[in-house]
Amino acid sequence: QSVLEDWTRCLDREWPAALGQDEQGALIWAKRVDSWMEAINELGAIRKRMRRVAKDFLGPGIKGSVLLGYPMAGYSCRALKQDARIPNQMRFKVLPNGRGCTCLVFHMPCAIPDSLWEQDRRREEAIMRTKEWVKENQKQIWYAVHRVLDADASLHRIGKNDAGNAR
Repeated sequence: QSVLEDWTRCLDREWPAALGQDEQGALIWAKRVDSWMEAINELGAIRKRMRRVAKDFLGPGIKGSVLLGYPMAGYSCRALKQDARIPNQMRFKVLPNGRGCTCLVFHMPCAIPDSLWEQDRRREEAIMRTKEWVKENQKQIWYAVHRVLDADASLHRIGKNDAGNAR
């Protein structure tokens, strides 16, 4: 079994079991920087850009940016359980690389687990609408996030066959 899977199929599974891939290859982006501090600042800026594009997606009782991690400061989604914790499907890694570092951003796609959705029978219809909206729109949200990363000229997309050769 490969560590790479079609990212759209991974969205049906409740756990991040594989690195996502699309027609261009692995959903891994890399950038070489001079220091650890520059790497941390760069990854923070990338995270902000991803959240900015995801927040433009608004569903019934949920923001698209929930897919990039929840809870979020200043925002509560009533369709999710109060103690729900959703990790960001986009993962970040800093690797030492000669005299500098390589920043990696990679997509580990998965669904929001059913156990995290609120089970309130009084609001069952509203919760179901929110769940359906997520299922119907999550691919668009992730396409938008991928496009933001692909459009960044400072990031290099690592393909299936050159994962060890980040620039």
